[in-house]
Parts: sequence; structure tokens; C-alpha cells
Amino acid sequence: MKQQITEEDLVRLFSYRDRAEKRQSVLFSIFYYFMYFAIFSAIVYSVINFNAVSSTITYWYKSNFTTQTTDETPVVQINVPKVPTLEEEKYSTPNVADNHIAIPVLDVNAPVTFGVNNVYKEVESNLINGVIQINGTSLPGQTGNIYITGHSSNYVWVKSDYNSIFALLDKLVIGDQIYINYNDVVYVYQVFDTKIVVPSDISLLKATNDSRLTLVTCWPVGTSLKRVVVLANQIHPDPKNNTKPDTPINFQSLTSGR
Repeated sequence: MKQQITEEDLVRLFSYRDRAEKRQSVLFSIFYYFMYFAIFSAIVYSVINFNAVSSTITYWYKSNFTTQTTDETPVVQINVPKVPTLEEEKYSTPNVADNHIAIPVLDVNAPVTFGVNNVYKEVESNLINGVIQINGTSLPGQTGNIYITGHSSNYVWVKSDYNSIFALLDKLVIGDQIYINYNDVVYVYQVFDTKIVVPSDISLLKATNDSRLTLVTCWPVGTSLKRVVVLANQIHPDPKNNTKPDTPINFQSLTSGR
């Protein structure tokens, strides 16, 4: 004999279905609002960090889709090339203006303000004009550690051509070259290490026995949570001819552009 479904069973069945539909509706609502929040956050982030985001997209496009095309039938030309000297062949430097830094692989070319004190207001006011070398660290042509910092992003209301000059600093790899023109002498540095550190890591400011360049900026772009660091050794002119710097400053804090 078949068991009959009572009215109470029907109420319980439909009540369960209603609860399941409500739970499903709540989950869809949560997902819906989460997606809206994520899209809104992405738009706000892109607007605030437009220059940095634009630089990143351009770099990504050039790295993945820009290729050099050549004709299938090459044109044979006979030229008598100028034989470069060994020095010219080894160090073909780009055009770098005096007191400027150039990183060709990142399309970076910016003025450097030397001798900026490690004080927040002084650092921020000078970063508007480019990148800065912190007073108390070495200068190009000296042994030790040259500490240079610049913005990876900045507040949208700050007007400057250099608000995101170091936005792509984390793209540098071992072997990339950096050029600094200081007092009309072009110094060439080759990257030997990159790393991410906490803002309180003041070891980056310490003097060293070699001739190195330390580039620092805030990371991830749009935050000041950590610092991306690029370390490079001087390879030209011969660092053996560098002079000794003045007594270095004992730094207590690490300053860097946002």
C-alpha cells in the first residue's frame, strides 16, 4: 500500500525548497556585489595610478607582441664599417644628459637631484623633479653605495612628469645596464641582484666596499607596503680608479618614493 503524502509533508517540502532558493539567491547577491566591488576597485586603482598602469601595459605589449619584421629577400649591401675600439664596442652608451639616469630597457630617462637629505619633506619635494640621490651615500665615481630612489606612483593631484618613473623597476633582470651621467662622465652599472624588502630595511643605505648602485621604489605600485630593490655594480669607467667618499652617515630610517 502506497504511503500518502500529507499536507504537512507538502508544506515541509515546499518550505525546504524555498529555503534552498533563498540561500542560492543570497549567494548570487554576494557574488554579484563582490564582482561590482572588484570592477569598481580596479577602475579606481587604474585612474589613481594611470601613468604606472599605462607604463606596465605598454611594457607588456612591447615584450610580447612587438617583433622586428624583415623582408623575405634581403638586400645585399657592401659597406666598409668603421672598426670600433675595444672600449667603444664594449660600452656603447645611450645619449644621457648631464645629471641624468637612463635605463634603456625600461625606456627611463630622468634627471637626478644629488645630495638630498633623508628627510621626508625634502625627499618628496625633490621627487617631483625626477629621482634623487640620498645625501650621505656615495656619488658616481666614488667607491661605496650610491642610493637613488624615485616614485613608482604618486597621488593623482600631484603634478609631475616623474610620478611613475620607477613603476617598471621590478622588471629589471640580472645583466641589464643602467647609465648615470654625473659631471659629464657617463657611468655604466650592470644589475647583479633584485629583491623585495620591508620599508624598515635600512641596510640598503649602508656603505659598501665595492662600487655599486642601489635603486629603490615602493612596491606594489600604488602602495608603500614594501620596497623593490635593484643592485648594480659599476662596470665602466674602471671602478678601481674611483675615489673614497666622505664619512658615510649612519642612517636610522629608509626613505623612498611612493
